[in-house]
Amino acid sequence: MGPYEAKNNPDKGAGGDPPIDSDPYAVTAFDGGLAIADAAGNDVLLYKNGTLSTLAVLPQLQESGGLGQAVPTSLAVGPDGDLYIGELGGAGGGNDVGVCNVYKLDAGRLIKVVGGLTMVGDIAFDQAGRLLVLEMDQMGLLDPSPGLPAPGALIRINADGTKTTLASTGLEFPGGLAVAKDGSIYVTDWSVLQGKNDPNVPPGLTLGGDVVRISDNVPTDQVGANLGGYREIAKDGGVFTFGHFGFYGSEGGVALAKPVVGSAQNPLGPGYWEVAADGGVFTFGTAGFYGSTGGVDLVKPIVGMAPTPDGKGYYLFASDGGVFTFGDAQFHGSLGDVVLNAPIVGGAVTPDGGGYWLFAADGGVFAFGDAQFHGSLGAIKLVQPIVSGAATPNGAGYYLFAADGGVFTFGNAKFHGSLGGVQLVQPVVNGMITPNNAGYAMVASDGGIFTFGNAAYYGSEGGVKLNQPVVSFG
Repeated sequence: MGPYEAKNNPDKGAGGDPPIDSDPYAVTAFDGGLAIADAAGNDVLLYKNGTLSTLAVLPQLQESGGLGQAVPTSLAVGPDGDLYIGELGGAGGGNDVGVCNVYKLDAGRLIKVVGGLTMVGDIAFDQAGRLLVLEMDQMGLLDPSPGLPAPGALIRINADGTKTTLASTGLEFPGGLAVAKDGSIYVTDWSVLQGKNDPNVPPGLTLGGDVVRISDNVPTDQVGANLGGYREIAKDGGVFTFGHFGFYGSEGGVALAKPVVGSAQNPLGPGYWEVAADGGVFTFGTAGFYGSTGGVDLVKPIVGMAPTPDGKGYYLFASDGGVFTFGDAQFHGSLGDVVLNAPIVGGAVTPDGGGYWLFAADGGVFAFGDAQFHGSLGAIKLVQPIVSGAATPNGAGYYLFAADGGVFTFGNAKFHGSLGGVQLVQPVVNGMITPNNAGYAMVASDGGIFTFGNAAYYGSEGGVKLNQPVVSFG
């Protein structure tokens, strides 16, 4: 970074800054490389193929302390694929209240998305594709508040441009913002001041850094995360969203060569994939396309898919146990040449992406790579076949879900109830678990949702006349 700044510093050391001044403050994957917000050079850079180049220099800000270079502090890729940039304020200015903006870089052009913000520390997008802005201090960098600083704020920018404050009280100098794949929002608190050791904090007040889940505004070790929302995927590619999960398009109404059989949610952003029986892959939102088996003559049809942990690839699973890898997905073996007692119905990937499980209709479980075997139902006579499986968050166990709503747990998977013995209108087709392994939900082919443990119910398509049955859930 130093040699690049010395030769090519876009702001040329303006405003009294030294010509070599660099503080890489935020980074995100973008355009096949890494976008870097340099909060000292006051520019946004792209590191790609071993080369640094300038993506953007934000417009200067007029503040009480004078005209200053805008300081980029935060980056996020939106559902539209554009790079969004948040700014702290003006270097050398007063970081005044309401002067900060968020821009997006669209085909090389900077477009202001929202203004009237203060001391932006981080930005992200929720599962509905709405921009989230984290203000570190609502009174700015030169906060005059005695004792404790004014609180920060987490603000959602709604589709109509209005702002909704999701949290403020108790957020003292929040610095980092992340949206989990279940839609939950997390913030790092006390990320700038020293907390209980800071001389500005009133005596006797015990403080320290926390990771806070905004839905509860308490430290994460005091709460349990539920699903946050979900999507139902139909055989014709129709998508139905509930809770915090957004709609980014579907294949509903499109003439497909083969029906949709599965789906997966992008682990790192608002988006999702659908996969058809021929292995055709359809992408929506931030989900990237890394290849497919569409057009390939398969021995047996595809029955499901799973993303890699970083969302830069995916696995396709066939009913004969064949495994097809795309993007950064790694092949660790398959059952393609093994005679199975029952067909494969799905699979799951280990947390580090170093292995995977295949689940069969008779409850057989097959582990590859670093995936551990924790047991199976292969020798047990089932009332109804297994239709899907899911791994626990740390990969130390897994769940099997049956068509009658039966639930079978292995390893550190926890049983919270089932639908075994309940008369269902339509069979269960898929199941998913909550991120903290304290609950799960199942979906039936008519879109009915059944929740257990701390899995929350956000609505369903049950009772609605569907063009095609639901086949996937996530």
